[in-house]
Amino acid sequence: MSLVRNSLAWSFAQRYFSLFMNIGGTIVIARLLTPAQIGVYSLCAAFVSLGSSLRDFGISEYLVQEKDLTPAKMRGAFAVAIAVAWLVAALLFLVRGIISSYYQDPGVADVLAVLCLYITLLPLASPAFALLNREMAFRDIFVIQSTSLVVHGVTSISMALLGYGYMSLAWANVTSTVALVLVVTYFRPASSMLLPSFRDARGIWTYGALYSATGLMNSLSGNMHEFVIGRQFGFGSLGIFSRAMGLVNQFYENIASAIQRVATPAFAADHRAGHSLHYAYGRAMAILTSVAWPFFGFVAILAPDLIQLLLGSQWGAAAPIASILAVGSLFASLWALAPNLLAATGQIRRRLRVTIITCPINVLSVTIASFIGLEAVAIAISITWMVQLVLYTIQVRKVLEFSPRDLFRATAPSLKVAIPTILAQGIAAIVAHRLGFPGFAGLALAALLSGAVWFACVFGFRHPTRDELVRAWRAFRASRAG
Repeated sequence: MSLVRNSLAWSFAQRYFSLFMNIGGTIVIARLLTPAQIGVYSLCAAFVSLGSSLRDFGISEYLVQEKDLTPAKMRGAFAVAIAVAWLVAALLFLVRGIISSYYQDPGVADVLAVLCLYITLLPLASPAFALLNREMAFRDIFVIQSTSLVVHGVTSISMALLGYGYMSLAWANVTSTVALVLVVTYFRPASSMLLPSFRDARGIWTYGALYSATGLMNSLSGNMHEFVIGRQFGFGSLGIFSRAMGLVNQFYENIASAIQRVATPAFAADHRAGHSLHYAYGRAMAILTSVAWPFFGFVAILAPDLIQLLLGSQWGAAAPIASILAVGSLFASLWALAPNLLAATGQIRRRLRVTIITCPINVLSVTIASFIGLEAVAIAISITWMVQLVLYTIQVRKVLEFSPRDLFRATAPSLKVAIPTILAQGIAAIVAHRLGFPGFAGLALAALLSGAVWFACVFGFRHPTRDELVRAWRAFRASRAG
């Protein structure tokens, strides 16, 4: 348990640094690039996301969950990672002209060409990176990803200032991946110093095929709005929507992912040891929702001020979209750890079943909603998240005998934290509006008041998050004393 908590501390440290870098980069880039330029890059990133769902081929998850991980299997994983990634990059490079013609913008082909180079570089680092995750070496991972983030931020901002537009974001991915490969090579475990070989890759092909099928449909479902909005409304509207989605995704990218990154190897380690995951899953869900619900409440209530502060006046249309997506994320957070649990226990087929049902629902609903407007698209996505909650709950129940009642019991303490905190946010927003506070002052008031209420509720109601905060504080004091 101490290893898990130490890993969680480093994972959160990395994510807080990532949050700081992302927010800073977003503030600058939003003022250097137009919504249409952001839209072009966002569309290309969505196509790369589709390719990446195949490119990874579940190699990272396979290496983390495999009970009998031999050098031969690691060589096979390395070989499969390179072969699949380079094939995906080649296919995407060949069709980039067709995609560019369909969206009637030559810049799409240019961005995709650069991002194909990014795809070819990733497999050089992913197997070793997965082994670091398996060993829960999150201090090394902190150094690796922080270096990559700094390189990405410096490249994107410098090139944007020089007038490279959306290409600055594409090249930032390449340079940051080069940095990632170099630093991973330095930290990689000695056991990963192996040459690729297909000799023992049969099990990897089986696992990867199931994982990639799930990932491809999840990526198609999750990025469907990019493809539809780019064609239906143009790149300016796509840029607006992607920034609204990006604001909501800050939680998943910088807070939830810190928990998810530790949860997968921790669940897998307990599963390999034959331990029950019932308690661990419930506690993890309680901690996650205690942070998620107040965060999404803050975004839902204060989206206009957040958009104005972070992005500027040209992005104001993103505010109502962000509010809708934040409300939907209140439900989405309830299944945020379910995919990790199923992957860690080798239940890839169950993830696939959920995806097979939800993917066509999302594709159809987003397509229909696109004939109404951007806010309708946001509502359609939120409805899909609610459907996923039901389906993942059913699958988790079959794996852990973790019923909907157990999920409610695990997350009910978070309601005692979230409801007063969100009420405090609403009161602060009303007071700031009535007194005519400028946007930043209103946000500061809401953040301070809701933060004070959150801490009071976490400690007053003895929420499980309280124990983790106390342990983290004691560890920090001990390190200072040492």
